[in-house]
Amino acid sequence: MGISHHLQKTYGQKFLRERGHFGGVSSGAATAGYLAGSAHGYLDVEQWYREHVRTVYTSAEKSPFGVWWGTSKIIWRLGARFYDICHEKGKPFLKHSYHTAVTTLPDFRSRIIDRFRRREDFGDAMCATTFIPAVTGRSFWARCGSHSRCIDGGIAHPVPVHPKKEEYPTLMLDVIGIAKYHPRSSDLHLILTQRWRKLPLRHFWTQGTPGWADEMFRKGKEDAHRHRREIDRFFQKIK
Repeated sequence: MGISHHLQKTYGQKFLRERGHFGGVSSGAATAGYLAGSAHGYLDVEQWYREHVRTVYTSAEKSPFGVWWGTSKIIWRLGARFYDICHEKGKPFLKHSYHTAVTTLPDFRSRIIDRFRRREDFGDAMCATTFIPAVTGRSFWARCGSHSRCIDGGIAHPVPVHPKKEEYPTLMLDVIGIAKYHPRSSDLHLILTQRWRKLPLRHFWTQGTPGWADEMFRKGKEDAHRHRREIDRFFQKIK
């Protein structure tokens, strides 16, 4: 989210709101959602982090197992609360500015999710796109809308470009490095953030403390500022 904070501060809410369509899979789904919420004037990215995302690590710190098996419940609550806040002003931007994706079973197909009529819809989507069987929850799959068996959206396709937006320039931040192995459009600007700073795999699990999360947020801002020219090459296309 530190990188998202840089994008908001550098390019501004108005620019992101008018030019941006936001999407993400797995843990990137929440990050994209919070940036979209900031672009539409609900809360600053740092406020989303401090007041909402950081609570995941507060919960993990209180448990000897982190949030093992309980991650999905926490993510669902965060998603539902996000939906509530974004609808308090009567501007349901999610229906036209945001999407995520899930992997359906047993066909292992990528399904775009972009309709959120109720808070439960958004909570289910956040839960499903991040779901790892027997890890983030005790079941083997999650439910999302008409799709009864879903797992992590990045498994079927980690490049979640909306079909209606494929002709537009797309910026993707890949923190793990798997998107480069999947087919993508020529207008996709892929940034592999692991080239900026090497992180061990354990950093992608919610075992950290609030202090650790704060450090990662700070490092994200620092890395984005240090590599701002690489990011700006994309934004020059759409200005």
